[in-house]
Amino acid sequence: MSAKFYDQNNNKNPRNGTILADGKAAKALLRTAVAETSFVELASSSETKLLIGLGPEICSAQFSSLNGEPPYLFAKLQSESKREGVAEFVIGVEPTEILRRLCIPYSVLLEVAAYFVETGERSSIVEWEEV
Repeated sequence: MSAKFYDQNNNKNPRNGTILADGKAAKALLRTAVAETSFVELASSSETKLLIGLGPEICSAQFSSLNGEPPYLFAKLQSESKREGVAEFVIGVEPTEILRRLCIPYSVLLEVAAYFVETGERSSIVEWEEV
């Protein structure tokens, strides 16, 4: 399995279209991207995508099909379910608000993304909520 990387804030990013062949490559690229962008997309060869809101501490991950059809599933952790408020991630020039209870720590996001790249599926280390 593999996935392609797309920076949702910069269509001229030279890494757009980079093929990630394994979880290690996904983690390495996301570690550099967190300082540069707020939203990235990983598009798998199995017609699914993971839209990621990147932050240095808190992130979001939305799993869906590449064709844009529902369901739209957000990764979450039971331990984070009491968080109140919203987190903002910028896509293009628009801030996008995500409920903080649907955000996960950066370290967990790296594992979720690595699993996605390797399988094209949702990781079981988090719960998934349809929105």
